[in-house]
Amino acid sequence: MSAMLFGLLEAVQLLNSYPTVLWLWLVNFNHRL
Repeated sequence: MSAMLFGLLEAVQLLNSYPTVLWLWLVNFNHRL
């Protein structure tokens, strides 16, 4: 459970640090579908 929370915190930090990278990843994911 704590590991999941830690992973969530890391994900939030990545979101705040690399919003453009996440956006590009989402665009690529949508194109794959």
